[in-house]
Amino acid sequence: MAIQLSDDFSEATGTNLNGKALDAGAGDTWTVHNGSGDVNFAVARQTSGTYTDLVASADAGITDGDASVVLNVQADSFDAAGLIARLSNVNNYWFVEASPTRDFVRVVERVGGANTVRATQTVSLNSTTNYTLTVTVSGTSIAGTISGTTVSYGSMSTGGTNTRWGIYSNIAHTTFDDFLVQDAVAAVRWGAMDDPARSWRRGLTPRRRDELPFAPASPPPPPVLRAWFQADDSPRREREQVIPY
Repeated sequence: MAIQLSDDFSEATGTNLNGKALDAGAGDTWTVHNGSGDVNFAVARQTSGTYTDLVASADAGITDGDASVVLNVQADSFDAAGLIARLSNVNNYWFVEASPTRDFVRVVERVGGANTVRATQTVSLNSTTNYTLTVTVSGTSIAGTISGTTVSYGSMSTGGTNTRWGIYSNIAHTTFDDFLVQDAVAAVRWGAMDDPARSWRRGLTPRRRDELPFAPASPPPPPVLRAWFQADDSPRREREQVIPY
């Protein structure tokens, strides 16, 4: 995988998130579309008031990829924070959010300023505790994982050409660290192979024969030298002797 965006928010405390350069990302900077945020002791922090969502993004140049961030969500009856994918503007994007108070991780589609929950899973999280949230987007599918629980949705129909990824929070003082976006590398899968044996010979699959999900053809027997010998003095009594070499 190649890193498209990364940020560990190591700038001086008080640095405004809006316009701040990322550690990696082809020179791109953070754009805060809603709310406000800054750097606070080597993490990004929502500074806008509770229920004034922080929405910030940067252009990764890819629509499909893997993203991750370390979340620390503050306690509140409506707390939630997460990762954004395929953002067009403040009113149109996808995001995966987690809530310690409400015990969920869910996929949300935002279109025209309205949010629609597309998938949800129950997960037990603690407020003011660091958790790594990962999000994978591929084609029409999006999946998020936090604390061993995965939520997924497979019918994305909006934002397919948008390349901005980012962070989301709706509760003041929630923090983010180690933001990362990487392009996805397709894995070799047995079901997609036209010729598993050929791929095995090219070294694209496990090399031990007992690891293979098919029975590779056995090598041909070694060539043999066939010689005829007279068994005794009678020319009518002969036998074949096979001599491998």
